[in-house]
Amino acid sequence: MSTIQTSTPTVSTGNHNHNHNINTHNNNYNNVHVNNLQQQQQQQPKEHKQQPLVKINKLHHTAIQIYIDQPLRTRSPTPAEQQIIDNEEYYLTGGRKRKLVEWYLDYIESSTDKFLISEANFNFSVIPVMYLDTPPSSMTEIEKNLVTVRRFLDDLEVRTANNNSNNNNNVNGTPLQHTTKIYRSLVKPVKTVVQEGIDQARAEFEVILWHRLAKLGLACRSHYKSSKLFTKDAKHRLDAAVQRSLGTANVVPAAKQMKEIIGDLQHLDMMEHYDNEFFSMDHGSKSADDPIVGVLGLIVNRLHRLENELKTIHQHWGHTSNNSNKLLSPPTMGHR
Repeated sequence: MSTIQTSTPTVSTGNHNHNHNINTHNNNYNNVHVNNLQQQQQQQPKEHKQQPLVKINKLHHTAIQIYIDQPLRTRSPTPAEQQIIDNEEYYLTGGRKRKLVEWYLDYIESSTDKFLISEANFNFSVIPVMYLDTPPSSMTEIEKNLVTVRRFLDDLEVRTANNNSNNNNNVNGTPLQHTTKIYRSLVKPVKTVVQEGIDQARAEFEVILWHRLAKLGLACRSHYKSSKLFTKDAKHRLDAAVQRSLGTANVVPAAKQMKEIIGDLQHLDMMEHYDNEFFSMDHGSKSADDPIVGVLGLIVNRLHRLENELKTIHQHWGHTSNNSNKLLSPPTMGHR
């Protein structure tokens, strides 16, 4: 019995020492592992807390990866905008521009002619197509047409310093020409319709610019207070990108077409400016090489073309009529 009692405590004591050694070894291993992890974490750079850069993996004509700190777009295009983007070649190749110009030139001319017919019984049928070879069917009607055109031109006359520029405004600061029938019934409504068409085209062009230049940091049009500021920023960003790309492989896609669209938008802005300032601006200081003509200027141009045609017919065929040449000089007073 004594042997069993003596051996049992001996075995028990041995197991306790063995377990103690194993626990001590495990604790030492865990401490070393934790210390190693802490050292590795301390050696690793801290995570950058700023917004992640946008990586552009594919750009046309770009041979290297580049990073920018601006989003490609501040929002996704609407369905209508996406339709414009899907048809961008129509805008880049000048198709939309040609359609706009052809539309408003035809609309302005046809509206002017309709006004002359409805308001003054202007007779276009007596004006031969080849009027230098074919005499008019009625010289009397030619003379009546000439009087009508000159009357309306006089209503829209711009007074300069030589003929008392103060006559352009009445006591309320409104140009006197705004009170004439031709302005109220022709100029004002035509300007409204044409401007609506121009604004629609401008909005479409702005979508194309946003789509193409968003990678340069250009925001969508709604982020700017005006179209002029949007166009100005687009031009600035495009010019800077083109300048940076000189001598490198980083060609700006469709840069030439983008510049043309920006120039067209600036042209449309100047058309609106000329219309608003037509009766107060100094037309003498306007360069003869300036190609920009507003809606009002195009209406006046149509009237002048008709006047020149009628004068030529009257001078060329007037010897066949008993009428005098008194119509060759314009009237001194307008009829309002």
